[in-house]
Amino acid sequence: MQVASDAAEGLATTGRPVHPSQTAAMSLQNNKDPVSDNVQFAVVLAGLVRDRCKSEQAKVTLRTGLQASVPVNERPYVRRGLDALIDHGVLTLSGENIGLSRLGQVLLDQAAETRQPTAANHADTASVQVLREALANDDRLEPARPIQDIMTLPGRLEGYRDRRREAARRSPLLLLLLAVLLIAAVWLYRAA
Repeated sequence: MQVASDAAEGLATTGRPVHPSQTAAMSLQNNKDPVSDNVQFAVVLAGLVRDRCKSEQAKVTLRTGLQASVPVNERPYVRRGLDALIDHGVLTLSGENIGLSRLGQVLLDQAAETRQPTAANHADTASVQVLREALANDDRLEPARPIQDIMTLPGRLEGYRDRRREAARRSPLLLLLLAVLLIAAVWLYRAA
């Protein structure tokens, strides 16, 4: 229910629909415990990795592919943030592939919940609390833009990818048209 209310609140405040991966960061923002912008940014980035892995139906995704899907003006701080999350153990790195670690999954799960942690996941809660403090103090996770803009990154990426896909669909048509014109020009030149 909280996710639905977060989505409705996002629609009401921004006028745009809320992407599912934004809801964890919104829950953090609405939680009674103060959470730094750095931690919210970390949750958004970890959510991007999780969503990318889900869309590829894999446990890892190509880091360069994820970074390339981000608009050029936002790539530097996303790259720094991914580096920080790898260093803190939120993400795993294997060659050029990144994936969500167990600690990262617990961070996302706790960010999405508004209720207090249970005794069953008390050990995870303690490690996530230490992680949150470390993330809050990491300069690489300092948002370059207002946190409200950062939280809309997943939704904006979908629109950005859709525009890139549409441009890629048009490009073969343009090449085909250019080839036909070139063939016609050569044929007319030989006929003359």
